[in-house]
Amino acid sequence: MLGMRAVAPLMKTSGHGSIINIGSLAAMMGHPTTAYAAAKWGLRGLSKSAALELVDWGIRVNTIHPGIIRTPIIDVNGPLYKTFVKHTPLGRGGRPEEIAATALFLASDDSSFITGIDIPVDGGFSELTAYRMLWKASQADGQIHRD
Repeated sequence: MLGMRAVAPLMKTSGHGSIINIGSLAAMMGHPTTAYAAAKWGLRGLSKSAALELVDWGIRVNTIHPGIIRTPIIDVNGPLYKTFVKHTPLGRGGRPEEIAATALFLASDDSSFITGIDIPVDGGFSELTAYRMLWKASQADGQIHRD
């Protein structure tokens, strides 16, 4: 919020701008850490409200929600990372460069008609994982046949 408040007047002067907030999948679905989830859902709402408030100044506001990303903060040999990867439809963790590329797109004129959206960069985790798991379990049980 403080960052948006600081840059919005400067962007207003220029007549355009793009604010990109970094959220989390915790803003897209339930999360076991309540305070963290509340903060990320709050950022999501803040970003959508700011998109409405700043649109008349030519400022776009969007949010990127990373999934499991290979960074030094995560132990790629640990059970949490391996479980996330196992349940990520694309079958791997993301790279920081993939988050950066999404941010670059949102900052560019190529996204000039995009504002107020959430982009999960998560290998399909937030949208496909539950269905994928159910589908695979049903196939294994012989309930679903692919022809």
